[in-house]
Amino acid sequence: PRENATVRKKERVFGIWINTRSMTFEHVPQAYSLSSTRAVDNITAPLELNDRGIGTDHIPLIPVGFVGSGADVPEFRQAFRRLQQSGGLYESDPAGVRFVSSSLFKATLRLPANVPNGVHTVRAYLFKSGKFIGEKALPLRVIKTGIEQTITDAAHGQPIAYGMFSVLLAVITGWTASFVFRKS
Repeated sequence: PRENATVRKKERVFGIWINTRSMTFEHVPQAYSLSSTRAVDNITAPLELNDRGIGTDHIPLIPVGFVGSGADVPEFRQAFRRLQQSGGLYESDPAGVRFVSSSLFKATLRLPANVPNGVHTVRAYLFKSGKFIGEKALPLRVIKTGIEQTITDAAHGQPIAYGMFSVLLAVITGWTASFVFRKS
């Protein structure tokens, strides 16, 4: 799924860290995972990668309503990519695609635990000798199931009951631990 993302820069002002500047990028992927046969920069020209948005360095990051000099844009773009990569939401595996035969391949993608729910798009690009041959896109629906979904539904649907249950569980756990581990 795509949504707007805001990056803020903190600076120390009179001994306090505050957000001084920010930039919002429009319609950026919430998660991005790339697998390829080798480093994407060695597959084709950077212009081709930029046109198709292939690779974390080539995802188009367009500022929303940006006014001013363009000097800050590269700094904010780099910060956004760094934050997404450190959070595990933007990943790249240059050895994640393996050809099983001349026309069949196997790709391995790792989805992080914090990948957002929703419909993601899986795209396969085919290049031969640096030239783009074709592309195939398929939807991939990511949803939480089991106890994780039950807890999420309870937390969002019944926040007061969820909070009271959490406090009650903490009190019972603390009381039980003090009873079991008390010194006689």
